[in-house]
This record gives sequence, structure tokens and C-alpha cells, in this order.
Amino acid sequence: MGLIILKEITITISGSFHKHFSEIMNSIEKFNSLGVKVLSPEKSSIVNSENDFVFLEANKGKSMVEIQNEHISSIAKSDFLWIVDSDGYLGTSVAFELGYAVALGVPIFCKSKPNDKILGCYIKEFESEDHAIDTIKKYKDVYNSVLGRI
Repeated sequence: MGLIILKEITITISGSFHKHFSEIMNSIEKFNSLGVKVLSPEKSSIVNSENDFVFLEANKGKSMVEIQNEHISSIAKSDFLWIVDSDGYLGTSVAFELGYAVALGVPIFCKSKPNDKILGCYIKEFESEDHAIDTIKKYKDVYNSVLGRI
């Protein structure tokens, strides 16, 4: 049997920057260390907050709408959406992004399910980033045939 080459896994990460910013940045680092390309957000630092929207250094000069549009465009290009919500909290923006992923058929994964039981129905829980990636790699053939993404 020949070498099986798995294309680079690409993901988007969503979560409340107000409540979970350091965890989001840690998830970016963890996924990158696993060879996963995080399309959005970029590893960055907070420079401003306006109307409950957090601006990052990486997004300097962009409007809220431009940043949000780029983020949801990344979801559409992702193999899955990773939700960071360690305390069960999902804000309005994350709920919007989750709904967008559901509408597109993009799988949604997390380490801990949200408090909202309806939203939680759409999310597959994994014990860690490593476990999510190992599972995807292990079942890549089934994943390929069902979703046609990886």
C-alpha cells in the first residue's frame, strides 16, 4: 500500500474574545503545532474594544463588518469550526458563526459544550485539540466520503 497523503487541515476558531481570548490564542498555537492551518483569527493581541467587538492588532484599519465578513469567509473554507467556550458561554457573534457553519455543513467541534442545549446539538465534543485532529486523521476516508472536505 502506498503512502497516504492527507491535505493540510484548515480550520477557523470562534469564541468570545472578551471572555476566552487567551484560550483562543492557545488553541491557535496548539492547532498550528499539530500541522493545522488556522484561517481565522490570526495570532495577535487586543488593541481596542468597541460595542462589545474586540479589535486585534492583525485587523488594524478594518471595520467590524470587514473583520466579521473575513471570519465567516474563513468558516466557509474550513474543514471544521472549533468553538472555544470553556465556561459554556457563547456570545451572539459566536452563535451567528455557529449557525453559518451549520447552514454550510461545516462540522463544529469543541472541548466543552455550550450551556445552550440547542446550539450544543450541533457541536461534537472532543477532550482536546489533539483528540479532534487524531480522530479526523483516523477516520479521514469516511470523513472524505461523507463531507468531501479533507
